Amino acid sequence: MIGKKKAIHRAKMSFITKVAVGVVLLWGGATVAPGLALELALGLPLGLSVGLPKVLAESSQSSGARNKQRIDGLYTENREAAIAFQQGVRLYNLGNLVEAERFLRRALGFDANIAMGHYLLGNISLQRGQADNAINEFRTAGTLDPNFAEAFFNLGVALEAKGDTQGALAEYRRVISVRPEDWRGHYNAGVILVRQNNLPEAIALFSEAVRLNPNSPLAQIQLGLALQADNQVAPATAALSQAIRLDPRSPIPYYQLGRLLMLQNNFTGAIENFQKAIDLAPNVPEYRQELGVAQTRVGDYRAAISTLEGVLARTPNDAIARYNLAVALQRSGNLQGAIDEYDRSLRINSNQPEAFYNMALAMKDLGRNSQAVDILLSARRLFDPTVSAERIAIIDRLLVDIIFPFPERRG
Repeated sequence: MIGKKKAIHRAKMSFITKVAVGVVLLWGGATVAPGLALELALGLPLGLSVGLPKVLAESSQSSGARNKQRIDGLYTENREAAIAFQQGVRLYNLGNLVEAERFLRRALGFDANIAMGHYLLGNISLQRGQADNAINEFRTAGTLDPNFAEAFFNLGVALEAKGDTQGALAEYRRVISVRPEDWRGHYNAGVILVRQNNLPEAIALFSEAVRLNPNSPLAQIQLGLALQADNQVAPATAALSQAIRLDPRSPIPYYQLGRLLMLQNNFTGAIENFQKAIDLAPNVPEYRQELGVAQTRVGDYRAAISTLEGVLARTPNDAIARYNLAVALQRSGNLQGAIDEYDRSLRINSNQPEAFYNMALAMKDLGRNSQAVDILLSARRLFDPTVSAERIAIIDRLLVDIIFPFPERRG
């Protein structure tokens, strides 16, 4: 868990605070899942397979490379294939995937070169979670029609489902090549590049997605988060604020803007945005946990303790929530309560050097020096010296102060 640290001077010592967990953004706007603190919110790839699109509703009016396949709006010159294909499309659009698949396969039995037939079978497989079958069908569709952007796009979605992010990225780039005006190709490529920490290109792609679809709050959110990760605070704030203007009923941009304001030490503004997110989605514990951390930062310990206890009532095994509650208790002066919560947090996840460190400070303040020494040594063993050398040096000085409390006794 990535922590955010801030020095708190107290009896010539400091204890470590930790930002609550963030969320990973899921397509749809209402569902969230826990993720790492300070991690970018990543969108689930947009897929034309989602929602059973009526891709052929106006097929007789379309034009372009596939016109030669059409007879009265169909995609084949074979009469039997055309009849079966038309029936398959009708059933597909009605959501009857079992019968749609049967008729589409019958059509392809008469004419295997119907690119749209393979594409629809790929969509059906993707709906069922059969990524391998979907990949094969989308590839066939793309081979039959080199300009079939939808097939390349959903091939990318299927490859991501199999964990092949490089293959997926190549397909999204292919979508951009054959249909540069489609914002979704830019968006999904940007999502992968963020995961690969290629922020400059990701920002460029999200910016293009916003230009192509300025009314997409999702694209604005991702642009804002990528800019935030690139330390471009002002444009990140602008992008997230625009996402709120576009969709004021979505809790996600309020939450993400609140996190950005936390990084700027604007805790009052963060509290306001977290509260708005909670008002819109009261059952998301991550929103409340961030609110509790922000309340701790402004010194409203009673509110923070109440908020974090509410989180733990829903998720009692959340080690970070218990850690953050312990910090609020420690700052409020309830040292024994803090020690108890650090202990509970460590029982859930023992790999938290910050929890050992903070607990040791509480022990020392209570005069339990021998216990403080043991706990400080546990913290020292867990801190990585390559990234926490300063923290280890502080622990060493604390150990000297505890073991040799008077200057004249030191060596």
